[in-house]
Amino acid sequence: MVKTVKKSLVAIICFVLLVCNSFVSKAVGVDFEEYGGNYLNSINTVSVSAELSIDSGKAKVNCVAAGKRGTSKIEMSVTIEKKSSKGDNWSAVKSWSVTEKGTSAKLVKTYKLSSKGTYRCVIKTTITRDGLSETSYQISKSKDYK
Repeated sequence: MVKTVKKSLVAIICFVLLVCNSFVSKAVGVDFEEYGGNYLNSINTVSVSAELSIDSGKAKVNCVAAGKRGTSKIEMSVTIEKKSSKGDNWSAVKSWSVTEKGTSAKLVKTYKLSSKGTYRCVIKTTITRDGLSETSYQISKSKDYK
């Protein structure tokens, strides 16, 4: 009886650790261009991608998210951030959000930058499928406006 309870407890702990590891890896900002934005262990997410480009003082973000079959809603928030001149702190410059019903969402926006510096794009995506929501965060490669 005790051995059965111990085996069951170990199995439950292993399962919880596996699930938590999957969610934690999604919550940590990664350079999704480097890793391709694919979510092999994801419950709802097929892919999330974003591009930040800067040309003549205009920042352009192009973000796309795709959910697995049965996805009912995708919420996407995109923020352009600027790096402080001292240290590694980032501050929000401009944000947008979009909510789409279905399996995909796209957000394309441009914004006139007010000052030179280093910028990046942070995207938060929440994908809902079968009543379960999954949220992920990604950070793009930084770009310089000189």
